[in-house]
Amino acid sequence: MKNDQYAAFLKQDQLLYEQIFLEAQNRYNSNFQEFVVLACSEAGISHSNFNLTELQLQKDKEAEDKRREVLEKVQQVRLLLEKEHNPVTMTEQQAIDAFKFKVAESLKVDRKVKTIQMTVGGEKGLLLVSLEQLKISNRLQHKFGFDSDDLERALQHYGLLENKELESFVRLAEA
Repeated sequence: MKNDQYAAFLKQDQLLYEQIFLEAQNRYNSNFQEFVVLACSEAGISHSNFNLTELQLQKDKEAEDKRREVLEKVQQVRLLLEKEHNPVTMTEQQAIDAFKFKVAESLKVDRKVKTIQMTVGGEKGLLLVSLEQLKISNRLQHKFGFDSDDLERALQHYGLLENKELESFVRLAEA
């Protein structure tokens, strides 16, 4: 699927790109539900309790804590699967360079998307943000040979999320 997205990106076929994007979103939602079911099982709660409304969660502190525990387990399961199937192959310096590129691209997109989001809003606005993030991921793939998911794993692997130099770069870029 990533290869299809990247091919559509290179051909600049916007219609095919959006179609592939929507299919990927549907698959992600389906996979997320499977992760939630597994995590609920591991946390010892039923899947239906995970979907409590915010009002019910505010009334029931224990349910809120369980829900948070399940979300953490979902993240752990996903990260373990990612680490096993997609090991980090880039160097730390490549990750730093790609991160700086991604920050710069994200800031450009942010300005564009904020304007559009004000007019479309809601779910369409969220889809637009996701689509633009996918385009950034494809730009990373084109320039560095790896995508945003690979970069995120490398940032965690090398502990770069706590890197003071990168934190100040982000602050400077956002100013």
